[in-house]
Amino acid sequence: MKYLTMIFISLFIFAPNKLFAGWLDNLFGSKYYYNVLFYTPANKEIFLGTAKTVSDCQTMAFREADYKKMPADYMCCKTDGKSFCISKHR
Repeated sequence: MKYLTMIFISLFIFAPNKLFAGWLDNLFGSKYYYNVLFYTPANKEIFLGTAKTVSDCQTMAFREADYKKMPADYMCCKTDGKSFCISKHR
């Protein structure tokens, strides 16, 4: 158990933050969601909807990019239901 804990802690310390984006979102019953914003090459912003986790937001954006045959330029805006964008994530 001691080694498993050390591995887990080491991953979070030494691995890039994007690798673990959204891992702990629902662990403690998070009340936050993510508004998914997609950007076209003409820099038009399209609201795709709301996702439960950063990973879900990323998936929605990549599916939209694949469907529209364009680069996946997106932003995940953390929301508490009162504010549209508390913080931005990718």
